[in-house]
Amino acid sequence: MPEFFSQRIAENETLPEEKKRQGPATIPDSLPTIINGSSYHLCRLQIDLAEIDLIAWLESQMTYPKVFWKERDSHVARAAVGNLLTFPDVPLFSDSNPFDLRLYGGIRFGSNTNQEQTWQGFPSTGFWLPHIEITQENGRAHVIVYSLRETTPPEILDTIGFANRREPGEPLSLMERKETPDFYLWKQSVEDALIAISSGAIDKLVLARKTTLQFSKALSPWPLLRHLNERARRATLFSFQLTPHLCFLGATPEKLFQREKNLLSTDAVASTRPRGKTPEEDDQLEEELLSSPKEQREFKIVKDFLELALSPLSEKMDWDGQDRVLKASHVQHLHNRLNATLKTGVSDSDLIRALHPTPALGGYPQKEALKLLEEIERFDRGWYGAPVGMVGQNGASLYVAIRSALIRERELHLFAGTGLVTGSEAEKEWEELEQKIRPFMELFV
Repeated sequence: MPEFFSQRIAENETLPEEKKRQGPATIPDSLPTIINGSSYHLCRLQIDLAEIDLIAWLESQMTYPKVFWKERDSHVARAAVGNLLTFPDVPLFSDSNPFDLRLYGGIRFGSNTNQEQTWQGFPSTGFWLPHIEITQENGRAHVIVYSLRETTPPEILDTIGFANRREPGEPLSLMERKETPDFYLWKQSVEDALIAISSGAIDKLVLARKTTLQFSKALSPWPLLRHLNERARRATLFSFQLTPHLCFLGATPEKLFQREKNLLSTDAVASTRPRGKTPEEDDQLEEELLSSPKEQREFKIVKDFLELALSPLSEKMDWDGQDRVLKASHVQHLHNRLNATLKTGVSDSDLIRALHPTPALGGYPQKEALKLLEEIERFDRGWYGAPVGMVGQNGASLYVAIRSALIRERELHLFAGTGLVTGSEAEKEWEELEQKIRPFMELFV
């Protein structure tokens, strides 16, 4: 079992008692819950508070893992700490579950279990029920405390305490930057991919790069997350801090799927242009995306794949009208949304197997593209480019972990990928990778 699933640090700061609770706690609910065929007697206590700074609250907590989740185009934000129940596969809930539980976690990009040192500590698949979850919306915070005992343990309630944001420490010094692969090897890999495309072996390959920044001291994820929260308005923010010095976080524009009972939506996102420096330049770049034959080919591959993958699992499907452009802080993409009504009995695990990885992250056809990636990509993606998010009985929200970074002690690993099709050029694709990591680089250069 992964080390982070049993790690606890009990010491914590708390608010004065009169500020600690701004609403009465309800009597704990206590009912059996069935997950993955096993029964658990869960206790659930809800406490209502005024709005708080969730990022600062997480920063002050000393219990791991810590999760932050803020969905794109939503006013709901969530923070969670601790891990009460752990599952090494995608959770499946019985129809009789009394609570609207949310389990947080993710999976690896590929099936290769030989992880690099970079990703040690992250499971191949891991979802967990937190001890404490805070959901914030419309100026109110709803705290849920879970326990496996008949009453909620006092030591768990103590961790709801909220400490003021810590004062900034000394500035970080960037010591070294390294690319994996470097541009010479990148160019070779792009040429290999284009040969495979021209021969008809594949139609598209998504090749990624890892940029490693080494600093003078260990990094905290929370200044990075605050920066992304201020800049990435059209993205889903996520952070999974497993230990004090191991955290995966990002601001992704790409949804793998969102499910509410049997209703599903998934995003087609592909092709990239930078944002313009002026409104006129931005409009011109948007028009290039919509009119470029190369970008349209890349986008059509993604849309065709989603239709083919979901057709056996769906009663009906339809797209959200015409294709449009999704504008992030530094780049913009072609985008459309596919909506589906699922057949009875389709699970979240079925959906992940059908959809991951999409051509926007792996390539097309899927099997052939992934085989070529294993041969020419020069690092372990880990959770980068893979599904992360929340899975529950009544719904699931899983996003593709792009525009992301991994913190390990003094190192910050930045991940970015680009889609290669006929007409791609190594130099232009390299520059696209630079655009995609800019939200992180702004803090350090």
